[in-house]
Amino acid sequence: MQVQVRRYAVAVVALTAGAVLVAPPARAAGGGHAVRPASACAQSADPHAVTCDIVDGPAATGTAATALSNAPSGYTAADLQAAYHLTDRSANVNGGLIAIVDPYDDPYAESDLAQYRGQFNLPPCTTANGCFLKVNQNGSPAKADLPAANPVWWKEISTDLDMVSAICPLCHILLVEANDNLDANMYAAEDYATAHAKFVSNSWSNPEDPSDAAWDAHFDRPGVVITVSTGDTGAGPRYPATNPHVVAVGGTSLTRSGSGFTESAWGGAGSGCSAFEPKPAWQPAVAGCTKRAEADVSAVAEPEHGVAVYDGGWLATPIGGTSVAAPIIAATFALATPPSAADYPASYLYGHTAYLNDVKSGSNGGCGAPICAAGPGWDGPTGLGTPNTVGAFAWYNPVQSSAPDQAGLVGNPVSLNLAAYASGGVPPYHWFPSLFYTLPPGLTLNNNTGVVSGTPSGAGSYTFCFEVLDASAHGNWLDDCLQWTITDPTVIVPSIVGAGLQGAQNALGAVGLLLGNETDKDTTNCDLAETIGSQSPGAGSAVPKGSSVSFTMWKLKSGSHCQ
Repeated sequence: MQVQVRRYAVAVVALTAGAVLVAPPARAAGGGHAVRPASACAQSADPHAVTCDIVDGPAATGTAATALSNAPSGYTAADLQAAYHLTDRSANVNGGLIAIVDPYDDPYAESDLAQYRGQFNLPPCTTANGCFLKVNQNGSPAKADLPAANPVWWKEISTDLDMVSAICPLCHILLVEANDNLDANMYAAEDYATAHAKFVSNSWSNPEDPSDAAWDAHFDRPGVVITVSTGDTGAGPRYPATNPHVVAVGGTSLTRSGSGFTESAWGGAGSGCSAFEPKPAWQPAVAGCTKRAEADVSAVAEPEHGVAVYDGGWLATPIGGTSVAAPIIAATFALATPPSAADYPASYLYGHTAYLNDVKSGSNGGCGAPICAAGPGWDGPTGLGTPNTVGAFAWYNPVQSSAPDQAGLVGNPVSLNLAAYASGGVPPYHWFPSLFYTLPPGLTLNNNTGVVSGTPSGAGSYTFCFEVLDASAHGNWLDDCLQWTITDPTVIVPSIVGAGLQGAQNALGAVGLLLGNETDKDTTNCDLAETIGSQSPGAGSAVPKGSSVSFTMWKLKSGSHCQ
């Protein structure tokens, strides 16, 4: 089927901390970066400098955490799509422009991105094809206007670019680079992102401070999704995740379980109760917290089971941190629908919790539930849970269908209105039959009305699967199936005993039955000759229409004569 979509902007803002400006190093032999920092970014002593939320996975014995590999280490794009039930939407939905904001310039951002996308068969996203663009915090793409390069931040930039690509491969990407990681320039970049995009992700945080109120206005953007990582240092409120206008994104430990995945709260995921920011109207009361509580939602963040990232080469260890989770959640919002103009989109999550994976185990510290320990419903480290399709990320209830199983008879016309069982989403709906599980022969589906009609022509049990597509901007759809059993109608067998062959045939044909196998039986009674002596099934039996009735026929015994 074809999904009709509109383009909307997605911005991913990954803000990092405390670096020293350096000139960009030359490329190493083979295309890798010549200089690799020991860690992505460190905590800054400057309260006006933001800090990124990225964590390296554990290095193998004798291997540096920053070493490069010839193959990806960590979850792939397909893994992440499968874990959060986004595979179909990732392949079909163009969420529009994704803007990523980071401090300083990464001169290799586009080439690194090309390596990641090529490895996982994602469509190219380049400046030449109009998919990728890099600008400074004021929107200038001129190379002379870009900030100074700083390799400390390259891994953060690569992670953000890769995670958005993994979840929304058809989105375009705008990389907005702030002059540095100080508040004034970072929030200038934030302003540019929120003015040009409907989805903005921030992979940075700092401990809360009373002075944060001066920055609150930069996040008061109704109609824009602003995701913010909650940090990688466990319990303790961090800003701007505590801002009441953003989506605070926590972290989980994502592990394989058979053919699927399981999740628990990651021990490093930030959580807390704000000391300064008010509780938003859409967030229910949290025990022991009268102000804004974090997180709202979460995604993979544990570095031991982290994601594959290409930064001058494939990083030899997986990458984790809530810097991974924030762009994943921003891109998931982009796969759903642009937010309504007056909404703060975090409220959507609280209205559609059935479409989130509730994470019920794990802890990030000793303060107990619900702020530090995961459990049923909301908790600090994981919020309401992780994506389970895009149902919780849209402003309306997702498309639903509850069409019941059906039964019918061969030759009897049927009519089933699937529209009577569809709800949610944005009507009108359209219906499409599955390519592999189709209707009983003789029936057809009207794509515009959802009416199945026709006359079944063959008995059997059929699995009929179909898709319901709504009229929202990105075309939200639902797969549904039902069993359709078609049987031959039953008729009552008439008596044919004593009738001649033609009479019996006429009597059976009148009710839709056939003469079956004949068995001859000798007689010397001339009155019985050439008449039916018995039948099977017997008269009065209920049998499927079209069945055959076997019989015995009296034949005059050899040597007998009738006069």
